[in-house]
Amino acid sequence: MADNFYEIYLNQNLLSKDAVYQFLAEKINQKTELAEADILSKFRSRESKGNIQIAEQVVFPHFISGKADNSFIILRLQKPIKDWSETISDISLIIAMTAKDNLTSAEKQAFAHFIRRLASKDFLEDLLILNENELRSILNE
Repeated sequence: MADNFYEIYLNQNLLSKDAVYQFLAEKINQKTELAEADILSKFRSRESKGNIQIAEQVVFPHFISGKADNSFIILRLQKPIKDWSETISDISLIIAMTAKDNLTSAEKQAFAHFIRRLASKDFLEDLLILNENELRSILNE
């Protein structure tokens, strides 16, 4: 995907799941027609349907909406969130995804490519430690 599909925020001082969701809602609201309250509701609704933790230290909140844009937000925290939920703890990296309802074939392939990369322990480790320029470089591979 093009570079503008990835937003990167490193070393953010967010201390709770609610603070993370509020941060994400503000960023998504700035570039879509979705209201912050709707964005928060979509993230919470998705999380209520199943575990969003994809690896140790990493969660993947996401939703699909006709008013969303196609993007990933990579959010690395200054300090891990000890208690994300009853079953999730010690979260340092949030990879949020929003997608439109009707993706083109090319968009679906780009999303699938990135999501497959999330299965790689090495890729996730890079997301946890690299600086912004290095991250942009590997994201565009």
